Amino acid sequence: SPDGQFVAVYTSDEEVRVYDTSDGSLYDTMDTNGEIAAELKYSPDGTMLAVVGYRDGNSGDGQIEIFDVDTASPTYGDVLQTLNPSSTVYYYSVDWSPDGSRLVVGGNEAIYIIDTDTWGENRTISNAFSGLNSVHYSPDGNMISGCSSYDNGGARARVYDAMTGAQIWSYTTSTSCNDAAWSPDSSQVAFSMKYYQGDGSSILLFFATTGVKLDTLYSGPGSPGNCGSGNSCGTIYGIDWHPDGNY
Repeated sequence: SPDGQFVAVYTSDEEVRVYDTSDGSLYDTMDTNGEIAAELKYSPDGTMLAVVGYRDGNSGDGQIEIFDVDTASPTYGDVLQTLNPSSTVYYYSVDWSPDGSRLVVGGNEAIYIIDTDTWGENRTISNAFSGLNSVHYSPDGNMISGCSSYDNGGARARVYDAMTGAQIWSYTTSTSCNDAAWSPDSSQVAFSMKYYQGDGSSILLFFATTGVKLDTLYSGPGSPGNCGSGNSCGTIYGIDWHPDGNY
């Protein structure tokens, strides 16, 4: 949670578990309806929790649920909203705008932007690539990163204009993009990669507004670009920036 008092975990049995960080004890549990657990994120004010899940195979539910997690609220733990933009069943990732006015959800070949005052769709970015493993607002709220899974010979790391939904730039990767993280000043964005070929086991660092690549941080054996087609070089599942931006 933004105040540091709680940690929320989304489990494979479609349950949200909230833990008290002061002693690690289980504070509460909440049942969800998505067939496969995807991601969850606290709102900036800490009063709501957005949870996304998706269908696995040809049956089952996929949806976005907004839970009340205001500990002073009489409806704590209740579902405030259930969202189903574009009536699909594939929602893989979620983030809140810094001011909490919008929610961004990564789906399959689409990114959904939702106004949180009405819970209506603000817009759909329909030219997104494959399944969106992560979507993140920049700290200044002006851009959205989209990190896509591998499909038909590659994947994509992209940045969009948060207000218009227009694509600012796109980078084609050799392997699935797993996660992204923005520098605190929104000037740079980093994307982490799965194993496989040239971009495998790497963190790719870009200027946020231009897409010019600044650096490649490689965690596998040998030198960058030598990952090959096997999985021996490893996968980088998640990344984050230090608050001062130096790490």
